[in-house]
Amino acid sequence: LNVADFNDLPLIGSKDRASHILTAPFDTLEESEKMLRYFIRFTNLSGKIAVGRNQTALKFLLTSDTLSFKFDQLYAILSEESIPVLIRARLTSLTMRIHVDRDPQASLPQVLYSRTWTNLEQGNIANTERVIETVSAQTLPTAGKHDLEKLSEFFLEQLADLAGAKARPLPGAKEGTPSLNFEPTYGQLELLSAQIAIVDLLVDYGFYSSNRDS
Repeated sequence: LNVADFNDLPLIGSKDRASHILTAPFDTLEESEKMLRYFIRFTNLSGKIAVGRNQTALKFLLTSDTLSFKFDQLYAILSEESIPVLIRARLTSLTMRIHVDRDPQASLPQVLYSRTWTNLEQGNIANTERVIETVSAQTLPTAGKHDLEKLSEFFLEQLADLAGAKARPLPGAKEGTPSLNFEPTYGQLELLSAQIAIVDLLVDYGFYSSNRDS
């Protein structure tokens, strides 16, 4: 199945073709459309079972010989504009669940100066150390710092494009400027929402600023 074949098909109302296939009556779809629908729904399910850093799900998704969910593989798809926007949206969410929202990433909240601090009891410190040791012992494939920095730069550039949604071109112009005011498709809105979500998480993890008070 070449998913890029569905990218140039005409829109159906405000839906791109992939969004239409996802919601159309199943018995009206062609075989290739049924395969695309299965692929999209499986991708969505894969992201959902990995929510909360589920180690069992992550082990299955990242070590299975039949899946292509390594960081480099997903990044190559996300940066390929010939892939339908809805598929890139679902794969963006999947990337967030299995590569970004992973140990050792942790939230870097701003310091609240009204916060009161209490001393940890020695027993609590020991328990914390044991948990960290258990997590770090995992041998699952992990996106490195350089990979996540590359991902951060990529999505920062992508946000300005508004998932390919364009305004009507001015007279003499080949295409309009990025805009959400001229009936963006469902797929474009979902891709933009997924991009905002992953950038928000990367901001929370400190990949855009090392000093949250700056």
